[in-house]
Amino acid sequence: MISLPVIDKKVLVFNLDDVKQLRSYGILGVLIGTLPVAPQQNIFLNLPLELSIYEVIWLVENGLGRLVDNLGVNSLSSNENGVHENYCITENDSRISETILNQNQISLQVFLQHTNHEVLQNYKVYRHIKNKGFHLLPGLRFGGLFVAYPGDPLRYHSHLIINRSSNINCLDLVTGGRLATGVKKSWVIADTVGEEEQDDVMCFSIEWAGFG
Repeated sequence: MISLPVIDKKVLVFNLDDVKQLRSYGILGVLIGTLPVAPQQNIFLNLPLELSIYEVIWLVENGLGRLVDNLGVNSLSSNENGVHENYCITENDSRISETILNQNQISLQVFLQHTNHEVLQNYKVYRHIKNKGFHLLPGLRFGGLFVAYPGDPLRYHSHLIINRSSNINCLDLVTGGRLATGVKKSWVIADTVGEEEQDDVMCFSIEWAGFG
């Protein structure tokens, strides 16, 4: 199980082996670190990998990751070794005992205690699409909530632009459909159906015929 260090309410993964393992699960995250050899650019980035809240919830729900308080683990580890070391905690780090990781584990409920209802509803859509085998990334670039890839984005172009909406007007249908078709994708509108506690999600895909 991959340890997911929580640093200032964000989950940042510094261990390269963990990043590779996450990618094998279809969890992509976003690199936010600076390259030492090229610090004055932001095209090519380095570790750490920042995970979205949707990726974090999915990993914990599926038993593939556990949230740990990075500050607490560092503090206990320093006391245990009698030496203060400033490093980020990973489960593969031999210096960190399983006991320390367990003592500083954070429950998903605690991690989500200040999360609003809208984000949790968005997660239901994320989970629905993710469990169908797609790889998901933020979709702001294409005006969506997510963009979905049929496999690793290093090998495939995205196929879907996904938005969550329970009400949509004709103008949004036209603009969304034309935008998606113009960039050779399908526009997907998804939302939860039934009672709030139900996990059912309904999706509609829209393509603008004869355009693009």
